[in-house]
Amino acid sequence: MKRIAIGILAVALAVLPSLAYGETAFPGNAEIAELKTDALAGNHEAQYQLGLNYEKGRGVPRDHQEAERWLRLAADGFKPLAAKGDARAQWFLGTQLMGGNGVVKDVDEGLRLLKLSARQGNLNAQVYLGTIYYNGMGVTQDFKEAETWFRLAAPRGNAAAQFGLAEVCVLRESTKPEGTPENYSEAVKWYTLSAEQGNLSAQKNLAGFYEAGLFGGVPKNIEEAIKWYKRAAAQGDAEAKLHLDKLNSGK
Repeated sequence: MKRIAIGILAVALAVLPSLAYGETAFPGNAEIAELKTDALAGNHEAQYQLGLNYEKGRGVPRDHQEAERWLRLAADGFKPLAAKGDARAQWFLGTQLMGGNGVVKDVDEGLRLLKLSARQGNLNAQVYLGTIYYNGMGVTQDFKEAETWFRLAAPRGNAAAQFGLAEVCVLRESTKPEGTPENYSEAVKWYTLSAEQGNLSAQKNLAGFYEAGLFGGVPKNIEEAIKWYKRAAAQGDAEAKLHLDKLNSGK
């Protein structure tokens, strides 16, 4: 039965370097003070993070000029390192070029650097590339390209990549020619690994598969459906709670 149950990939770009320097999402005075000290000392990752904080008003007043200043300094520092093959610098500079943060936007060069970084094993770059290709974010949507990068990152335990790879598997099976057997077992494998790490969307999709019993290779299993709806509901998801109540009332 043809059903694309998933919708837009819910891999937030949490892999962006916005938090890669190790700062909290809402830094306090102590964190900001340390960040400024490191940025002034020439730490390019700290400069990048501080620039984003000023851009978003996160822990500091929103200030576009300060944001540009720090992001430009960061880019100037990353460029020679990236040219020498530093995978982390390629990752940072690549994302700056993709978004035009402190540099002139250059998607082609950004992608080139990100792919160089990803091929060297940078997990963040692999997840980022998979995500933008899956969603067509700044690039032409390309599910095969997305699968390439997710397949590198998912076995390394990244929940976002595992979820993304599951989505690609669902898309592949659900778009097979009519009459061709479908098998969603690989999708379930990756959903499960992601769901076990707390990925809400993976938990809900997995529960839906088991509840429906309409997907090749995935038998109906109400106990499993309840298990995953329960975990999703525990995260405050109202839709999962409704499904859970429905299944429990029918037991």
